[in-house]
Amino acid sequence: MISYNEPIMPQDLTFRKMVTDESDVVSRFVCSVFGSSVAPLYTKRGRRKFREYADPEAISLRIGTDHFVLLAVEDSRIAGMIEMRRHRHVSLLFVESDRQGRGLGRDLLRRAMEICRSADPDLREITVNSSPNAVGVYGRMGFETTGREQNINGVRSTPMRLRL
Repeated sequence: MISYNEPIMPQDLTFRKMVTDESDVVSRFVCSVFGSSVAPLYTKRGRRKFREYADPEAISLRIGTDHFVLLAVEDSRIAGMIEMRRHRHVSLLFVESDRQGRGLGRDLLRRAMEICRSADPDLREITVNSSPNAVGVYGRMGFETTGREQNINGVRSTPMRLRL
């Protein structure tokens, strides 16, 4: 079983797709990082809606359809994750707090895009609905805003795209 509590050393990271029976630990990881970095920017309703989306059962159902989750793991512990929808939309991208700002998010995105391009060689753009605190991060990865910040059910996001 993988866990997410201890600090990660960069030298032994492996990247692989999540399997269904890991949805509990992936959900805990996502909710933990969300709770410390994004949740304060959302309303109570928005936090509840996000947690419903990040629920283990919801994740399992999505990866059984048109989503995949790519994990960055070291010694059976999650350092980061990205969830892609229909090989063209970033649904979730989280990196453990101690590793943020060191390129792991960029690496996860790059590796996920390789998978997406394999599935769709004609892929022209990747989209994301960025949380308020990640707009700058996505901008540094080459994304551009395509609209104003939205607030849907208390979940704040800015639509962005990366042209390929």
